[in-house]
Amino acid sequence: MPQAGSLPQDISMIPRYDVEPIVEIDIQQLKVPDAEDVADGFVYVHEYEPLVPVGWAEVLECLEFEDHWLTTADAEADSPAEFDKIMDQAESGDEDDIPDGPLQLLDLGVAGLSLALCAAGCVTFCSCRAHNDHRINTWTHPQVGFAADADRALIVARLAREIGCGLGNAVDRRYLVAYASSLSETTALAKAIYDSRADFDALPPPGWFAGLERIRRERDWY
Repeated sequence: MPQAGSLPQDISMIPRYDVEPIVEIDIQQLKVPDAEDVADGFVYVHEYEPLVPVGWAEVLECLEFEDHWLTTADAEADSPAEFDKIMDQAESGDEDDIPDGPLQLLDLGVAGLSLALCAAGCVTFCSCRAHNDHRINTWTHPQVGFAADADRALIVARLAREIGCGLGNAVDRRYLVAYASSLSETTALAKAIYDSRADFDALPPPGWFAGLERIRRERDWY
């Protein structure tokens, strides 16, 4: 039995938010942005930066880093608020401790999902793990907004149902948002996408892919 003042080991400190995940998408309404929109932004988001292209090796590195910190924060925190503090410290720590690349721009807990979606041929435009400190620029539950063609959206929808994440249309129903009641599910969906990478790689490249490569060369983004 746990001692007085301690918590049972099976109680997680990962925050759980009041949202019911539902997978319900209208494939006919989806719009795939062109290369210029992917480069410059296709939804108004402050400080938008395209994450694509992302390779599966980057996704795996991110998943391992993210899993380490979720496990550490869950084990060390004595409340959901303390969990948030530990995650914030991990995000703002020494940049040498954070893998190079887009992970340094993202919230831990949804970073893996953001990168996995990009590696799968989707394009993200926003993400947030949600926070318990009532900061202004936060959402009420973990989510990632992204654009996808119908084939990729259907695979993500199947995986979201299996994991217990929600998926719905957003921004005039042209794009999608994946969401969950906790980071346990967003990270599980990220891992499921990674494990299904062969299904995504078997699809034709998204329409914006070749054009974005040209733009990257022209703008010397390498």
